[in-house]
Amino acid sequence: MVLAEGALKMTQRKKWIAVLLAAVFILSAFSTAFCASAEEQTCTVLVDLYGSGSVTDGTTTASAPASLMLTCTVGQTVTLTATPGANRETAYWVNGETDRILSFTDTYSFTAGTDLYLYVSFEEAQAVSAQNGRHQVVYLSEGDNIYYSETISIGSTAYYESNIAPITPYSDGKTWTGWDKTPEEVAAETGRVFVRPTYDNTASYTVTTVIDGVATKSQGTYGGNFNTSAPATLHGEPFSYWVVPKDEDNPNSQTVIASYNAFYQFIVVMPITLEAVYGEEVTAGAVTRVVGDVPDKANNSITIHTERSVTNYYSVVENGILLTTDPSIGNLEDELVLDTGNSSIIKGTAKETTNSGTYTVRYTKWFPVEDELTGANIYPVVYVRSYLIVKDAQGTTTTLYSPIYCADHVNDDYNGGMFDNPYDDPLD
Repeated sequence: MVLAEGALKMTQRKKWIAVLLAAVFILSAFSTAFCASAEEQTCTVLVDLYGSGSVTDGTTTASAPASLMLTCTVGQTVTLTATPGANRETAYWVNGETDRILSFTDTYSFTAGTDLYLYVSFEEAQAVSAQNGRHQVVYLSEGDNIYYSETISIGSTAYYESNIAPITPYSDGKTWTGWDKTPEEVAAETGRVFVRPTYDNTASYTVTTVIDGVATKSQGTYGGNFNTSAPATLHGEPFSYWVVPKDEDNPNSQTVIASYNAFYQFIVVMPITLEAVYGEEVTAGAVTRVVGDVPDKANNSITIHTERSVTNYYSVVENGILLTTDPSIGNLEDELVLDTGNSSIIKGTAKETTNSGTYTVRYTKWFPVEDELTGANIYPVVYVRSYLIVKDAQGTTTTLYSPIYCADHVNDDYNGGMFDNPYDDPLD
């Protein structure tokens, strides 16, 4: 396997943990959350440059091998422009914490939310565009992570025979059907070629809605929109919210609000029960929650689903997840937060800032170890919080956190229960 120059250097210096990111978005409304006013109105953006070239935000410029460091106001739009050096081209901008590709163009724009580490890779021109009879072939995941990048002869299909590409790229709730380009199509292209996996949405999940004690069950397709509605009033009481009740078979489950809207539209990512609540005084606003997790032991990974919903009074500055396997962090609400500088906390950030949607994160370094207490084959407990940074009509920013979610899959015989968990319950 041949990594692109920037990706190879980043692999050598990145953290002990990696996250593959993918996101899907719809118009919907989501849960209540722990809320705290944002203490920091500025954040730092650090850009490393690999290869030969320069980067500027229009005011400050850095040339490789120097790094560009900016102090930005939360909520401001930042536009970075890369200028490749001689015989170089901009290959891609990458989130340095997660290795997710953010852009393939010379210019990358985003809304400043929290501290951000990026790198931009300036590749040799012949590796990016067709020169001297060769071109660059890049295999990407569904979330635009690089599986591998290789420069090969135009017209050659040898890379398919070298078993470099993943045989069955994983995507939660879907069945892999192949790649979006055949070997012959890739070989015929004369410039940089991106190859992405294709899937069928074959998984179907049960959606249960409970109104006035009456449960209705329906089926929803993974990744598809699902609409449900409740009467505006019931027995003289106004609608308050949809709640996802605690799963009695899961001691780490909590009761959380899913939506303050009687008409609720969301993306189906797993089975869900929603119960309509009436007669409680509430103030609707920006909300977020962790939906749940799906383990993939065959690939030593676990997928986390989160949701968000923001009323029109607010605009989304940034949203994403915080993830750790450290119990001393994951058990404490004041530790698993943004801007701690703690390398044991991984932050995943969605590329979209629409007011409603689902954000999915795949943690890919989830390996079992033998537990010293029990001798069982233990998968590390993964602690997760979703977060939102929003700005109101007056320009005030606020950070919201979901309750801490504990993804706890103890051994190879895990069946949905957590009865043999040797660790303390983080919700006690």
